Amino acid sequence: MRFLQFAGNARAKALAAQAFDSGHVPHALLIDGPAGAGKRTFARILAQAAVCGGEGEKPCGVCRQCRNALALHHPDIIEVEGGKGPRSFPIEAVRQVRASAAVGPNDASRKVYILIHVQNMSEQAQNALLKLIEEPPPYALFLLTCDSRFRVLPTVRSRCMELSLGPVAEAEAAAALRAQDDALSEDDALAAARMAGGLIGQARRGLYDGSFAASRAFCEAFAAALAGSAPYAFLRLSGTLEKDKALGDAVLALLPLLFRDALALREGLATALSGCAEQAGLLSRSCTRAALFALAREAETARTALEGYANKPLLLTDLFARLWQIKNTI
Repeated sequence: MRFLQFAGNARAKALAAQAFDSGHVPHALLIDGPAGAGKRTFARILAQAAVCGGEGEKPCGVCRQCRNALALHHPDIIEVEGGKGPRSFPIEAVRQVRASAAVGPNDASRKVYILIHVQNMSEQAQNALLKLIEEPPPYALFLLTCDSRFRVLPTVRSRCMELSLGPVAEAEAAAALRAQDDALSEDDALAAARMAGGLIGQARRGLYDGSFAASRAFCEAFAAALAGSAPYAFLRLSGTLEKDKALGDAVLALLPLLFRDALALREGLATALSGCAEQAGLLSRSCTRAALFALAREAETARTALEGYANKPLLLTDLFARLWQIKNTI
């Protein structure tokens, strides 16, 4: 099976290839992973392979079925997307899928349904989905995506082949970004991959929605305020991040790299993880070695907590208060 330059995730690709190459494709697959891991892209590749009419390795990429799939207007590949909040994937959408699945394929040998954000289905909606995938039509394939398989009912999971996606190595992520944009420099691609933690989708969004560039600009004010002596000037910066989600996410990803750069500079080493050399230099001169260790650890903890944290403004306020305390007491 061909994965069309889909980077990393060797285990998920091997499991999918084994199923498709052997001709024993299960009727339902559950693809999970964090935002930006490529779940939708991976599902589309599997859908294309399912409808491919070419000979040999699939998807061939050149047959009429593949061309229509790549253009996102194949009549037998149906995408249904729930919202991003809890219970935002309504049971009515599942019922519509059930009614559609009762009708055979229009053009291909398979009819594929890609259901995005199934973790946002209510229990009632998931049970309706369970009834569908328990006794599916022989031609139907259901590709379910979610951010965590553990947010899906065990009864639904038990009817699916499970595939998990995750971050890829920074160099591989950077290469994938440059393959999609010839104008992107190697340094910018690598910096984006680092800030996104190896999640290519997040890196791509950060590059093109301007949030990575804005986060670097924010770091100028951040480093100057943290190195200064006015706590209010520093603490009020958290308010800027509370108002701009994309910027806040990008800054929380950048801060651990910034403090690591500052620590490396203090030790006499050259590094450019954050792409903010001047700001890292300022922090290396104004913070003790022990403080930089603690600042990096605090920033990394906040970044990790972001995914499951319900009150982001509180997280940011608490983070900035802790950073100021660390810098001025260690």
